Amino acid sequence: MIPTEALAAVPLFRRLTKEQVAVIARAAVPAALRAGELVIRQGETGQALYVILSGAAEGRVSGAGSGKAASISVRAGDYSGETAVLEPAPSSATVVTTKATELLVITQVQLVAEMRRDPELAIAIAREASRLARGAPTPVEGDELRQLRAQVMMYATDLKQVYDDERTRAGELREALMDTIRVLINAIESKDPNQVGHGSRVARYAQTLARQIGWDEEQAVQAAIGGLVHDIGRVSLRDEIARKRGPMTRDEMAEERQHPELGARLLRGIRSLEPLLPYVQSHHENFDRSGYPERLRGHDIPLAGRLVAVADAFDELRAPLPAGQEGTVDALRSLRRLSGDRLDPELLRAFMAAHKQGKLVV
Repeated sequence: MIPTEALAAVPLFRRLTKEQVAVIARAAVPAALRAGELVIRQGETGQALYVILSGAAEGRVSGAGSGKAASISVRAGDYSGETAVLEPAPSSATVVTTKATELLVITQVQLVAEMRRDPELAIAIAREASRLARGAPTPVEGDELRQLRAQVMMYATDLKQVYDDERTRAGELREALMDTIRVLINAIESKDPNQVGHGSRVARYAQTLARQIGWDEEQAVQAAIGGLVHDIGRVSLRDEIARKRGPMTRDEMAEERQHPELGARLLRGIRSLEPLLPYVQSHHENFDRSGYPERLRGHDIPLAGRLVAVADAFDELRAPLPAGQEGTVDALRSLRRLSGDRLDPELLRAFMAAHKQGKLVV
């Protein structure tokens, strides 16, 4: 029996994703026992989950049910210690191998280490622990099992705290990252006074559009950050190119068109920023394949790039116009003319709908 299949059969892990089970399987340690070796002893406090991969064992449970000793048979796929891996608990049976047996062992320390590395795994296990703990006790369950269930419930609460702490820490890191990004954007916009505020406005419009097409709040925040940094490559342009107004020579245009790839180079290798790559690299790709740098067409352009392209184009059209609703309507009218050639028609319709519903803050 392969480790991931064996672990997926354990109730505590049964509803986890395949990827999460694979993480636990990599953390577990295989063990090989000869016939006649002790696996667990009744009454001893354990802190590990044992899963039988192959072979067989026999066990005895003293005082089970009517108070008499009961025999149990253990084979591939069976497990012991599901509660102990969450909270140290006494073993309910003595189990000895009857032939060569392969085990998979995961300790509480190993499992908690993986959960601390991945808060999503922690909350998934906490959810399952809580669900199992809420199960109604059967009439034969004694005080010991009731106590163990209460411990599982407490552990689920502890895991939730770990998850919340991690989210708080992630939020603090995100704020520090945003401060760094704002410094970069200020450096870009200082090259050209006409660009001041452009990144912030594109961020706002991109977030609105992301919400309009059904992205969750985390994705919408990422769209906002993508909108903020979409022109980050311009920091590498010469000032005379960044500041130039009016027609450019062919060489100047070629240099200016390098900024999406220059921006992508800045982000590559920075793990926290790499999800923003499509916003930076693809925001000048046109729906009709007339854009740059890769001349992608239609839905071959990453959705993030198509999304920020709409926000970017709207700000280009809106920024020079007078403040007020009339200027916004004029910009939207001009924006509509870009449907199908420069911009994704579906995203453009969603952007128009967001304005009509009063969601677009200009």
